[in-house]
Amino acid sequence: MHKNRRNFIKLAGVVAGLLWHPWFGYSKDTSPDMELENPKLDPDLVKQFVANSHGNFEKVKELYAREPLLVFSSHDWGNGDFENGIEAAGHTGKSEIANYLLEKGARINFFTLCMLGKYDLVAQALREFPFLLNAKGPHGFTPLHHAIQGGENAAPIRKLLESLGATSMQIKL
Repeated sequence: MHKNRRNFIKLAGVVAGLLWHPWFGYSKDTSPDMELENPKLDPDLVKQFVANSHGNFEKVKELYAREPLLVFSSHDWGNGDFENGIEAAGHTGKSEIANYLLEKGARINFFTLCMLGKYDLVAQALREFPFLLNAKGPHGFTPLHHAIQGGENAAPIRKLLESLGATSMQIKL
């Protein structure tokens, strides 16, 4: 057994060496340390976009026109509290901004569905994933908070969430 183990380790070293060789597609030029061809978005620009998505629709449109990839970006407010534009619009009840960002390709999420009043989708998600009832979104805001922010349009969702036991409006991060 001792001899087989030693042979296995030698063989593993040879295989690893071969895989690292350029003939097999992996070389220094394609290492994980290589700089990306596409630079990262300016963090200050991302922060501006997310901050303005809380309610400044004109600025959101202006920043989007300047850099369309902002629609996919998230800002880290600290302590793992990441937020993107659609999430900012969601927890502040800014459906006009949320719908605009969706039209531009933003990724929909459960919290925004609650704010937008998408009853069938929210109910289905809760049937499949009941733990979402009191999930935490950006800044610790729950689905119930989002439904309340959605106003009259999201009133049926608020009723549904409350009937299922959702009581927390914000959970500390």
